[in-house]
Amino acid sequence: MNNSKKIIFGLLVIFLLAASPVFSLDTDFENLQSAADKVIDELAGSLPFNSTIGLNWSDAYIGKIPSFGIGASIGATTINFTAITDLLAQFGTDIPFNDSSFIKGIGFPIPAYTAELRIGGIVIPMDIGFKFGLLKPESSQKLLDKFTSDAGFGLDYMLIGGDVRYAIIDKKVFPIRLSVGFGVNYMKGGISATIPADMSFSGDIGGVSFEVKQTDPKMDVLWKTLNFELKTQVSFPFKIITPYVGAGVSYSLSEAGYKVSTPNLEITPVGIDLEDLKDVYGFTDISTDGFEYIKKINSFNLRAFGGLSLNLVFVRLDLTAMYNILNNNFGTTVGLRFQM
Repeated sequence: MNNSKKIIFGLLVIFLLAASPVFSLDTDFENLQSAADKVIDELAGSLPFNSTIGLNWSDAYIGKIPSFGIGASIGATTINFTAITDLLAQFGTDIPFNDSSFIKGIGFPIPAYTAELRIGGIVIPMDIGFKFGLLKPESSQKLLDKFTSDAGFGLDYMLIGGDVRYAIIDKKVFPIRLSVGFGVNYMKGGISATIPADMSFSGDIGGVSFEVKQTDPKMDVLWKTLNFELKTQVSFPFKIITPYVGAGVSYSLSEAGYKVSTPNLEITPVGIDLEDLKDVYGFTDISTDGFEYIKKINSFNLRAFGGLSLNLVFVRLDLTAMYNILNNNFGTTVGLRFQM
């Protein structure tokens, strides 16, 4: 497994591997759905923001063919701390950052990485970029096993995207480049985790209290987003450094939620109808194999980004900071590429 994946999972281990049991192993369905709704609302803005990691190169325009570049970026964006901890607590887990004012202030990190390619245009002053990142649960589990023999966690991650940028200004005397562009990003993923075997869920239907128990339960937090972005960027390509700033406005189609899977789901007292439970608590699916709660949320998003690159002949080291204006989330990436 390459170093990019190891760095990504270093962040993931901070997020998941240090999770520890909380005292309560009984969760009320109303509290669970309330906590899930808060996380889903947060993810509606955080996921499209995270999908914009990659292709934020310092040069607003790289030039016409034969200009091209190839490299990789790694980084993370944040999500509201309290929303995440509240949901994890409903499943009998917690995280060791409750006393960290820094983490609480900036939010929880959602990691990402991409391999990237950008090529110059043929006739008109434009360039085209492509990015791709992939990590399967099997690979993630192998890495997590290096930290612990009983991790119980896995990450499913895919990010694919591309953009087209048109150079409005490309001056050589006083080096300045200004471009406008359009990008499409698709991200899909999830985090899987085992939950306590004696975890139970309770609720009330028509004045009748009930309890749901599972055998060997597993939880998955699932998400995906399709993001369409218009963006603009200005850069100042000096010989050794290239500072830059940009902004993007986007519209996204997102889904997020959770799923609990089990070989055997038991409801007491006997006679509680699964369809009634589905209607009352809004589950998208429920059966003797478990239950899931997935919501679709479409949203507008607005971000600002900027940074600089260190230019070493044909090598660029990019340092980028991002800010999600509507959700007050932050992001940062480091990129390394070969460019000519």
